[in-house]
Amino acid sequence: MPARTPALPVADLGENADARPIPRRPTAVVRLSKAQEALGALASCRHLPGCRGAADSIGGDALSPNRVLAPLRRFSSRSENGPVNPLAEFRMTPVAEEEAPWKVGLRGARAHVLPGLALQAVAVVIGLLYYFHPASRHLMEQLSEFKARTGFLYSIAATALFGGVLPCLYLALQPETRGRFDWKQNLGLIALWAYKGVEVDLWYRFLAHTVGTNVTVGTVVTKMILDQFIYCPIWAVPFVVFIYVLIESHYDWRETLNDLRRPRWYVRRAVPNLISNMGVWIPTVCVVYSLPSTLQIPMFNLVLCFYTLLLAYISGRQRLKAEG
Repeated sequence: MPARTPALPVADLGENADARPIPRRPTAVVRLSKAQEALGALASCRHLPGCRGAADSIGGDALSPNRVLAPLRRFSSRSENGPVNPLAEFRMTPVAEEEAPWKVGLRGARAHVLPGLALQAVAVVIGLLYYFHPASRHLMEQLSEFKARTGFLYSIAATALFGGVLPCLYLALQPETRGRFDWKQNLGLIALWAYKGVEVDLWYRFLAHTVGTNVTVGTVVTKMILDQFIYCPIWAVPFVVFIYVLIESHYDWRETLNDLRRPRWYVRRAVPNLISNMGVWIPTVCVVYSLPSTLQIPMFNLVLCFYTLLLAYISGRQRLKAEG
């Protein structure tokens, strides 16, 4: 770790120490007062529509006159007693190195262990009910027939509902997450998952056509490998991450594209999500691919809804704990 910049020593004036020149304070005091007025005006400017973006990008706390001018006040007060080294108030602190993306991903995977296990348990229970509980199997077959009749309309409506509407509604109803997204961002999330319904449906149909529909260990494992190690790294995860970044920026295309052009976008943005999600979704998609083709989208929607609601709940609890 680099050493802090040491304070410069005050020169020894020897016998004439009492005759040393006293710093002139009036100019510093006047400038301090004017700077405080200017910063106060700039901080209040963030409430105006035209200035809000610029002020928010700096941060409201950073614009606080008390925070910004604290070192200058200490410098001014200490200057009464003689020469002062202003660099002592602005010592350099080491900047933390950027954390490796795989470490971020592993930390996310550890954070998702419990919700992931719960998600996998739900998926396994549904699969067991289909194969070993006649009444449940009958209901699922009716759902399968309905999906076969409605096709992509079901995929659009159901995925938008389970992946977008219900999680957004939950976030809006909880006090700790109420301000997470505004209505425009919620519409963007719903539209994203409506599109994803078509995309995932097409992907499942493609796998059924190329790999097969029979439920064997080889078929399920092959589909899982193609899903988690081809489809997700190349397209699914990077695309969803890009859209979420766009929505988080309130649809600021310039900011989002600038971030995309920065070096190592895939490593910075996609890799952590890939690592953290693999431990959750690899066992889950194995259960999904063990069901008939027309039940895979309904199964995907159920576990997706459960997973997003659970993560939203955990996120809200963590925010309350941090604020408390």
